[in-house]
Amino acid sequence: MSVKVGDRVRIVIEDEVHWVVGGEVALTNFNQLYLVGERGTVSIEVIEPLFVLPTKRWAQVLDAGGVLWTRVYQDNIHLEEWNGFSGDVTSSEWLRGQSGLRVISEGVDDE
Repeated sequence: MSVKVGDRVRIVIEDEVHWVVGGEVALTNFNQLYLVGERGTVSIEVIEPLFVLPTKRWAQVLDAGGVLWTRVYQDNIHLEEWNGFSGDVTSSEWLRGQSGLRVISEGVDDE
């Protein structure tokens, strides 16, 4: 695994929580007190960058399951909803949480 500046990573630390004050968490290791991130890292995993959904009307994305989603556009109002090919409706928030999304069309500009 190669980690470079700008990557998003998930860091897993295994240890015992010694104290929590004002949102700061301290752990203990070999009877030494230290702040999270200084020592005790067990693994670092590079994760996908945040997926940015297209915002133009009639934009389309394909999810990992092969479902095509089209951005809802009604009466000149952009909604944060997407119609699935099968007739389902979902939110932008739900789509952003899915893995394997691909942009099929950026959509069209407002006229």
